[in-house]
Formats: sequence, C-alpha cells, structure tokens
Amino acid sequence: AFNTANIKLANGSELVVNSTGGAISALNIDGTSSEHVTFNANGGAGPKTAAVGAIGTGAANGIHSAGLTGSGGVTLNGNITTDNTAGNSVTVTGPATLGTTLTIDTSGNTGGITFSGVASTIDAAVAQGLTLTSGAGNVLLQGTIGGATALSALTVNGAAGAGTITL
Repeated sequence: AFNTANIKLANGSELVVNSTGGAISALNIDGTSSEHVTFNANGGAGPKTAAVGAIGTGAANGIHSAGLTGSGGVTLNGNITTDNTAGNSVTVTGPATLGTTLTIDTSGNTGGITFSGVASTIDAAVAQGLTLTSGAGNVLLQGTIGGATALSALTVNGAAGAGTITL
C-alpha cells in the first residue's frame, strides 16, 4: 500500500507493482515526462484488488499510460489523464468501481480507453458519473455498466472524438 503520500515519478521512471494475492493501493500518482503506471493484482490467494487515486493530473504530459488490473476489483478514486504522445492509453481489467465521479482523458493523442475482463462491471457504491474522453482513440467498454448501482451519468467523447466506441 502506498497510502501515506502521493507518488511523483522522476523522468524516465516506471511504476510497476505486481501482487501475488495482496491488495495494491495508492493515493495520487504523477510523472514528469510520459511515465507508465502498472498495477497487477491478479495472482495467488487473497483479495487481488487494486485501488488508486488520481493519475497524471498534477503535471502536464506526466503519465503516458495506466494499466490497472485487479481480478478481485479495481477502485478508481480520481481522474486519470495521459500525455500527448502516440500510444497513450488507460486500461482497467477486472470489475471496476468508481469511488467518485471522475474523468479519464487520453485525448492528447490517439490514446484508447479500455474497461475489460471477466465479469467486468463499472459500478459505484453511490451513484457516480464517468466521463471518457479519447479524442481519436478508441473506447471499449466490456461487461455490465452500472450493474449493482446505476451510474449518475456516462459520457463518452461528449464534445468531440473520432475514435470508435464499443459497448
């Protein structure tokens, strides 16, 4: 758990956390120049969950990609923003829960946004809104949206966007 302070990645750093059964959690994560964030809670016994605050919202072009995997669930507690270079992306694998109303923004380039996984769901403990902005990138939402608790709003490329949206 990285729950005592926010994380700031230095130039050229990657944050990769693999868990073989334990939970992964962090507060806000930022980079300085297109860093990558990977949480993988997918193996072994135990909760296999990942929870994270905001990613890439403190420094322009600080985070290139975020890959968040939790076979027991992924909880998103803040906005996620990627940089403006090709291949930027956000992928959430496993049942997803919104801890707050949030925005995921990969529109700085052609970055895609994917929610996938077996029994994938986008739920909120209390009705929350989700805004996905991918610009020219594709958006793929697999599984149930708002299964246990309906989202208060779901907006995908509301202002503009040329990417394919697949539900």
